[in-house]
Amino acid sequence: MKSKEKNYNEDLCINRGAIVKVNKPSSTLNDVLEIKVSLCVVPNEQYEPFEYDEQVKRIRRYSERSLRRYIIDNGIFYDNSIVDVNFTSANLRVGYYKNVQMSVFAKQKNNLNYDRLVKRVKDTIKPVIKSITDRFNDEGYVCHKKKKEFNKKIK
Repeated sequence: MKSKEKNYNEDLCINRGAIVKVNKPSSTLNDVLEIKVSLCVVPNEQYEPFEYDEQVKRIRRYSERSLRRYIIDNGIFYDNSIVDVNFTSANLRVGYYKNVQMSVFAKQKNNLNYDRLVKRVKDTIKPVIKSITDRFNDEGYVCHKKKKEFNKKIK
């Protein structure tokens, strides 16, 4: 029998620099929701490896805290959640796109149907995602939803 719930494995279109998707990870856990954020970043300037390490640490810490704070503050979910930010300084250099993946697993308090839950997440998570992409920009990165080709002039 087919489920009547829509599949939200598409971008919610809440930010120009990041893809945000909402997903149910398992059909047996009806009250658990996964919020996935993915983006491609490229540094504006070339730095030493230890400088990239420090930037990545600051960005990861900020992103994890922001996503946890979102879960705690919005009242839709229980306070405990799993947040995973996949961003490393390996191979960072100017002109090289780095994929960044973030996932949040949270258990909802009210038993809202899936469509209403996705709408509530879409309405409330926008400032959090904007603050995360702004943090990347502040640290000297450009955020894109997908990898783009660089237009380099040949001299």
